[in-house]
Amino acid sequence: MNGLQDRYINPFTDFGFKKLFGEEVNKDLLLDFLNQLLKEEEGEIMSFFSPEERHAYEDSLKYYRDLKNVIDTAWEEGKEEGFEEGLERGREEGLEKGREEGEQMGIKMGKIEIARKLLSQGMSREQVQEMTGLDEEEMKGV
Repeated sequence: MNGLQDRYINPFTDFGFKKLFGEEVNKDLLLDFLNQLLKEEEGEIMSFFSPEERHAYEDSLKYYRDLKNVIDTAWEEGKEEGFEEGLERGREEGLEKGREEGEQMGIKMGKIEIARKLLSQGMSREQVQEMTGLDEEEMKGV
């Protein structure tokens, strides 16, 4: 165990902490460490930046926010467009189905009207059924 202590720096000592985080090459490591500790409270961390670094950080933040806004806007516009397209397609399909059902109902009503006229002229139910194509259930309502 003594061999490990001689080989590695203990970060819990003043010397070890300064050695790990106090050198320029480890500045990014220090900032990451502080971000974790301070839960990214910008005011605390910003005091460690030089004016150039602060400017670069603010530019980076602005770029990130702009990019996020573009993506969020595109997402919302895409959702709206998709909803409108779906609504229009649903309307068209509903109208088409309504037309088909209306057409079928009109044909059936026409057949029933013809069947009534044929029956009133004295034609047998079997002949009327054969001529109109109505089934027995449909002929009961005539």
